[in-house]
Amino acid sequence: MSSAEPIRWNVHNRAELINWWKVVKKSINAEGGLSLSGGCTVEIKPKKINRSAAQNRLFHMWVKEIAVYVSKSGRGCWSPEAWKQYLKSLFIEIEILDVPGGSIQIRRGSSQLSKREFAHFLEQIEAKARSDWNIPLTCPDDIYRQAMGVKRHG
Repeated sequence: MSSAEPIRWNVHNRAELINWWKVVKKSINAEGGLSLSGGCTVEIKPKKINRSAAQNRLFHMWVKEIAVYVSKSGRGCWSPEAWKQYLKSLFIEIEILDVPGGSIQIRRGSSQLSKREFAHFLEQIEAKARSDWNIPLTCPDDIYRQAMGVKRHG
């Protein structure tokens, strides 16, 4: 194990943390194992929770529905991936980052959105599909409730 390579473990509970610590201790004590001669930094922090699995399922279901609906209505033929990129361009803000020699524009990926941000993103997609494109998106109550954190009204 090279000291130049960072070591990262994701632990989900106390038992996993204890097991992780046992592995680290064995690695430190093993012949040719992890060297701490130059010191090290151990950081324990809560994992950032991004969009949920239900949000991801709903998003992918909706982009497929939009692609199929638009194609069948004769308004164009674009892949679900093209629709994903288009929807992100409509509703995820561009950030300006100062870099050497100027600045660049960056749009976060949808997987980097928090659950709250992603719920808002889905709300925007649903409203756009309904009002501008007249597309009735499927909203299975169980997935919709999990994705949005509320029961569907109307």
